[in-house]
Amino acid sequence: MSTVKTAISLDKELFKKVERLSGKLHLSRSGFFSQAAEYVIKKNEKLELLQKINQAYSDLPEAIENSYLKKAKLKYSHIIKGTW
Repeated sequence: MSTVKTAISLDKELFKKVERLSGKLHLSRSGFFSQAAEYVIKKNEKLELLQKINQAYSDLPEAIENSYLKKAKLKYSHIIKGTW
């Protein structure tokens, strides 16, 4: 895997929090930001998938299908939020 260097600007308080947490997790700052970026990207991809699923099921005509949709949305919302 090739890497690219980048520079970012952070609020001082946010930088201090990053320093503390990256130390606690035994990560370099680069490792911390790489993991944070991957997390945000994956979460966004899951949200986009959920939106596509919801769109595909949005025109359900029958009550039983609507009931299933509500249950599925509840189940998948927990997965997306990482509370499962």
